[in-house]
Amino acid sequence: MAASRSYRLSLDDPDLYDEDTSEITVSSGVVDVAIHRILVHPFVVLRRQCQVNAWSRKSHIQPFSLLPIMYKLANKHKLESFYKGIHGVLILDFTTFICEGMVSTYTILPSYALHHQEFTHKLKFYTLKGMVACLTGPMYAVAVQLSVQTMRGKESWNAMDFLKMVAGRYSVWQAPGLGHPLRRTMPVWIIGPVYAAYVLMKLFIGSSIQWSLFVWYKRRRERLGRGQVPDVADHRKKDITSAYLPATNALSIATSTKGTIGNIVRRYLSRAIGLTVAEIILYPFETVLNRLCVQGTRAAIDNLDTGVDAIPTVYSFRSPLQCASSILKNAGVSGFYRGIGAIGLQIAVYVLLFGTAEACLRYFDLENTKSPTEETK
Repeated sequence: MAASRSYRLSLDDPDLYDEDTSEITVSSGVVDVAIHRILVHPFVVLRRQCQVNAWSRKSHIQPFSLLPIMYKLANKHKLESFYKGIHGVLILDFTTFICEGMVSTYTILPSYALHHQEFTHKLKFYTLKGMVACLTGPMYAVAVQLSVQTMRGKESWNAMDFLKMVAGRYSVWQAPGLGHPLRRTMPVWIIGPVYAAYVLMKLFIGSSIQWSLFVWYKRRRERLGRGQVPDVADHRKKDITSAYLPATNALSIATSTKGTIGNIVRRYLSRAIGLTVAEIILYPFETVLNRLCVQGTRAAIDNLDTGVDAIPTVYSFRSPLQCASSILKNAGVSGFYRGIGAIGLQIAVYVLLFGTAEACLRYFDLENTKSPTEETK
């Protein structure tokens, strides 16, 4: 019992709070975009194409089955085929950030919440996230459509094309049915809530795992007596999985004491672990969501059975439940996990990235690995 009380967190713990520093906020956001958007986007493209392809013979549940397909796509369309729709993803993130800031400014809903804060505060935060996700759901649907659509001829997908397609999505309110193609497209009042539910569940799972990693590492550091704990506690600004940086500007990060850089690396590592586990848990839900997003678009996607041709996607679902039951009936449980091997490749990239960072910390002696008793000798 005494050992458990030694690492119990207190509300007065300085590691739970943060100073509002624009330099740190901007630098943290840039690294998050570089890691969780640009670096990971090729694997997002692959898994989405598998998720919306109900007719492929290969499910690509094993990561290595995707490597020959990636090679063929790279030979055919170069790297452009792996970064389809990246501008839509970035515009979606920027729009979400702006909407959350505006709603928080003119309402009582907070734009960030700490994991240890009272339930009412966190409930208001999740309400804000859900409202904004409902609003940006059609924009997410267009981003999915562009990320799965094959590269064809001289078609160019720029920001203006993306915004025009988003405007068309917001004009669809009728229930899906037969007739005009727009009537087969999922309306705003279906896509919005389903996307909001996915965002909230992913946010809750990811932030809970990151918080658990913070508590575990703080417990470990206190037990070993190695000084400062990792700064991963403050879930703030854009979402609850953002974390705390104790320095006041970018220069002080580079010139801070030993151990701080290692704490920053672990902050991003814990975020990556939390988001990856959340994606694996919610993969069946994401499969249903992405099929609803491409319904009515007649998008031609790359055939990931061969990697050399394209096939059309034609769906006629009337609701998310009908979509889920259709997947279960036609492909069984494995149908919900088409393309999950891409997450395996994503994990391999994370291991390579953070393993290299950890090796650099040790090589350049940027991590404080000695206990206080060893340093006094």
